[in-house]
This record gives sequence, structure tokens and C-alpha cells, in this order.
Amino acid sequence: KFVLENFIKYCRDKNENLNSICNSVLELLFDININNEECFDDIDSENSDEKKCCIVGLGRLGAALLDETLFDGSGVRICAGFDSSVNRTEILRSTFPLFPATQIERIVSGEKIDFAILCVPEKETVVMVERLVKGGIKGIVNFTKTVIQVPNNVKVENISPVMALLQLQHKILIRHNGDLYEKSVQL
Repeated sequence: KFVLENFIKYCRDKNENLNSICNSVLELLFDININNEECFDDIDSENSDEKKCCIVGLGRLGAALLDETLFDGSGVRICAGFDSSVNRTEILRSTFPLFPATQIERIVSGEKIDFAILCVPEKETVVMVERLVKGGIKGIVNFTKTVIQVPNNVKVENISPVMALLQLQHKILIRHNGDLYEKSVQL
């Protein structure tokens, strides 16, 4: 079933000529019509409780997130990865498809992806966010240093290891009447 599911997704992503060839193969081998949306509904309904997520930027941080076992039991399923380097999408191995960043809008919209984890260099941030928003993304976990601007219907969670370290640094020990206690200071 895993092979069949990936084959169907592959066919959906390719041009019309290849799509019709894939459809013929599926009809011959499995008696499935790829143009029949019911076959996609069956695949999608299996994980209907899970929210779909993609990784945008497959550099060191994004590539580390390709291990989808990190998300086991979270209610989130990583279903696509994107990078501006076509070479990187061809070299990296993953259990879900990896695409050139130019396909973000089409894949996010077509696969109804809810969330994105943004791990791109600063210079690419604005372009990638625009593509995600045009594709209909609902939420972005932003690992970049850039403060991103999105419409009100898109939610953003900024994650910064530097800010987390600063918050830890600002937890200070204070002596009060000879006792030590920890005081947390929010930045």
C-alpha cells in the first residue's frame, strides 16, 4: 500500500501525459482509476486525525527534521519537504517526497498541508513565506531570524535557540533571608 500511495502521489505531481500513463498502469495492475478522487480519499482518510506538515529548507536543521519519528504520537505528520536546491531534494533520503521550492504553492494546496516548519537562510525567508501563504498554509513554525509578515488567518510560532538561551541566562539565583531560590524573568 505504501508503494501504491507514493506512486499515486508521484502521478498527481507530474504532467498530464505521464499522469495518463500512470493511470493506465494503475487500472491494469490494481483496477484503480487515478482520476477517481475516491482512491485519494481512502488514502487521506487513514490519517484524517493528523495534521499535515511540511519542512521548508533542507539544510542542516531541516535535514535533521527528516527523521519523522521525531513527530510520532504528536498528531502531526510530515508529508513533504522543500528546498531551493534541486540537488539537495534529489540527494537527501526521506520517507516522504522532497520537492524543489518552486512547487510549494501547488503541493501545499493540492495536499492540503496545514503547517510548515521554516528552516531557510534569511535571504530566502520572504519568498518562501509568500509561497506558503499562497498555497494556503495555516501555521508556520519559524526557525529563521527574520520576523515574518503573514495575513491574520496564518499563525506563526517563532522558535529561536538564542532567545531560549537568553531566557535561561536570565533565570537568576536570588538570596533572600539566607535562602536561595530561583526567580524566572520573562524577556
